[in-house]
Amino acid sequence: MKCFNNILSTTVLWNIAVFMLVVISFEPAFRSWVIQREAGYIQAIHLPPAERVDFIFIGRSRVPAGINIETFESVVGDALRRDVKAMMLGNGGRSLITHYLGLRELFRTHPERFKDCVVLLEAPFGLPEYQRWDVPWREAGNGNWPDKRVAALIDGDDVEKIRQAEDGDIDYYKWLAYCVERESYAFYYRKLIQKRARSKIIDITDLVSEKMGLSLRSSFKMVDVELGGGETIDEDVYNAALFLAQEFVEGQTGEVSPYGSWDESVLDDLKQLVRENGGELVLFETQMAKIFEEAYATEVRLADRERLNAYAQRERIPYIEIGKRYPDEAFPDLWHLSRKLAPEYTTNIASKLLDLELDSVLGTEPGQ
Repeated sequence: MKCFNNILSTTVLWNIAVFMLVVISFEPAFRSWVIQREAGYIQAIHLPPAERVDFIFIGRSRVPAGINIETFESVVGDALRRDVKAMMLGNGGRSLITHYLGLRELFRTHPERFKDCVVLLEAPFGLPEYQRWDVPWREAGNGNWPDKRVAALIDGDDVEKIRQAEDGDIDYYKWLAYCVERESYAFYYRKLIQKRARSKIIDITDLVSEKMGLSLRSSFKMVDVELGGGETIDEDVYNAALFLAQEFVEGQTGEVSPYGSWDESVLDDLKQLVRENGGELVLFETQMAKIFEEAYATEVRLADRERLNAYAQRERIPYIEIGKRYPDEAFPDLWHLSRKLAPEYTTNIASKLLDLELDSVLGTEPGQ
């Protein structure tokens, strides 16, 4: 029996050694493969030094849907009579905490590239996302808990904030495990690798089925939205978006708590981070279909916006208001502005940004 246990132990150790050798051998390839495919901060951090970035757009999926980077660069560049570079880091899975951590890492790893950069943060109907460090992150919105994109950006101080915000230690140790695990891309992104592999298998299956005259995909009825740019949207997707919109509005119009102090929010930390980097934080209005207005027009949220306005005025944080209300037809899926209207919307934002005459936008030293 003792001999059997020794053999078993030797076999297990040998298998572990072989497995680790394989992982180490493929690690550089995995790392390169992931960085090329990982959008946003993870990719930007690993990019080689390039031209300076003057503007960064952040927020959720409304931002890349509404802001056309080429149009923005053209409008601002023509007005300033120089080339300008803007970067899109808005994404549906990124909360304000994610953006703060991502920008902090960008400024650390590429100080010269992002020096004096102006950061533009979306404010849906004039009210940006409110988050704090001292609440459980799993309640702070999707894209936070547990999110490997966040885990890839946190440091020791952040982990301590997480520990203090949680009721127990289980989630804290999960974060610690993520911090250790993230050092290996092969381990850290194994689910992404599995997802890509499954996607390839599905593509091959579809191709074979098509060659055999079979169809494994269901046929969907399409909805054409004319004023929204003539885009077609899957009816099932539209219905799902409508359901989520109704659920969001119901959640915001029920018994909701007011936001806390903006001075103690992640927004305040973001403002400080950007200014320490030599830039400015600017809020800009994003819109959605009319169904969402009710969620932002409750007494609680209007009071939150009043406190925000007082805070922004005191801290000299500019706010760009569109000056017009887009009709529902401009939002094919209710949540996002039509791609065909993005250049017009972007031109509006760019023009009003120039009207602010910020030193960091004009490229002048304060006081000149």
